[in-house]
Amino acid sequence: MRGLSTDWGWVAGLALLCLIPLALGDDEGSSLEDISTVLDNEEAITGLRMWPPNGKRMASENGDYTVRCQYNDSEAQIKWYEVPDEGSERELTEDEVEIEINPESKSSTLTVPQAMVKRGLYRCKVGEQVGEFTYESFFKLVPFTLSNTVIEKDDLKLFCRLRPGSLSDGSPRFSWFKKPEGQPESEGVPIKTNSSDTIDGEPHIKIIQVEDDQSMLKIEDARYSDRAIYGCKVENSYGQMVTAQALVRVKDKLAALYPFIGIVAEVIALCLVIFMCERRKTNDCDDEDDGNEEEEFNGGTPAHGNNSNVRRRN
Repeated sequence: MRGLSTDWGWVAGLALLCLIPLALGDDEGSSLEDISTVLDNEEAITGLRMWPPNGKRMASENGDYTVRCQYNDSEAQIKWYEVPDEGSERELTEDEVEIEINPESKSSTLTVPQAMVKRGLYRCKVGEQVGEFTYESFFKLVPFTLSNTVIEKDDLKLFCRLRPGSLSDGSPRFSWFKKPEGQPESEGVPIKTNSSDTIDGEPHIKIIQVEDDQSMLKIEDARYSDRAIYGCKVENSYGQMVTAQALVRVKDKLAALYPFIGIVAEVIALCLVIFMCERRKTNDCDDEDDGNEEEEFNGGTPAHGNNSNVRRRN
């Protein structure tokens, strides 16, 4: 009986300990999904085929520019040309650019070094067939942290930065937008510094142009209503546009105490279960001892009576 009570006490205690991680949970939710598009397919082709298929190609972070054309006739020769914004078509040679021919895939790859890259069109030609590529300067943003958490009444800063190597001219224009948490694909509502929504005379949300290639969104004294997806959009005068977005969560000030309170509650409950099991075990032992004493007492009385009767007979 004693071993059984102790075992059940520890089983109950371990079960309660398994509930402790529930007190440490967080509503992080699912991360926003990053969707990629497959542009290339190495299946058999007929005629001229380009990569990228849409003809729009951005330079690499190093500034060079690489495109590829593929043709199904191994006897045909692919030639490359450049057409600057101001100028006529000019054939490119291996003396000034890198042209790699792959006989197996029947393709030709053009890589233009940064010093040679010109804004305009690049063309590949095979006989009467022509493929055109539109050059775009490297223009990307530093990725956002997908999920950001701020405590209620604290401030939060989100920075929108162009990646190093991005086009320095073109007058980049920064703008911010906000959209509901559950609608990451929606267009969103533009954000502007609102002088009517103030806290102690300061706008609740500020947009600050830190540098030419960087903008900052500041949320002061965060509220629960500020929980949403915030995004940054950057455009330049050449028609390039890039965006980035992140989810902002607002937590209660006492949120950090909730896990601790949960752990304390679980430990107290565990101690109570163990105490009750030990007390029940003690009571069972006391009942067993009382039973043994009563048995000894009842067992001795008849023997004493028999001896007394024997003496009376004598």
